[in-house]
Amino acid sequence: MAVDVFVMPLTRYFSGDYITPAMRAAWDLGAAYTLVTPEGRMEIPAGQSLGGPDAARLRQQMIPDAAGFFSAARAAFTDEPWDEADDSEIGAWRHDPRSFDALLQQVDAELGHTPGLLGRVLGKRGHAPHLAYAQLFLPVTFETVFLYGEEPMGSLPVLVRELTQVRPHDGSSAAHALMTTAAAEATRRRLPLIIDT
Repeated sequence: MAVDVFVMPLTRYFSGDYITPAMRAAWDLGAAYTLVTPEGRMEIPAGQSLGGPDAARLRQQMIPDAAGFFSAARAAFTDEPWDEADDSEIGAWRHDPRSFDALLQQVDAELGHTPGLLGRVLGKRGHAPHLAYAQLFLPVTFETVFLYGEEPMGSLPVLVRELTQVRPHDGSSAAHALMTTAAAEATRRRLPLIIDT
């Protein structure tokens, strides 16, 4: 199973209003790009967005909802919102799934913790590393992963901090290097980072 990492606005990702490097590569070779979903196989014609011919229109309908998300999330973070209307080229990388899994396990083992019995009695909560528990990373600062609908949201600045706190080993080094590169680009462009599995 592929693990892709993207840098783009959330509305662009959820609407499918983008073309991946793998799609372009298939079309450049004259091959069809076929997507396998739980509903079956779907061939995407050359030049069409992943989300289909209506993806751009759907995204425009979603952008006002993003403003509502910013308002609802103001208690969680106070940074300025990013530009959901950004149409620049997406950032895209593909992980080796074994290295990525090794990185997630390493981050969780080294940075996560569960409070002891006394801590739980006193109401202390465990720490869930953002990289180990979230797939969407917002370019704003907050310390605790939170759910938006069914999506666990992590903080991009916290993700960057976590990546600097772990020393990758042979099994996780490729994924660590890729995530560091992707997080740096997301930070520079001030856009969400998305892990798609």
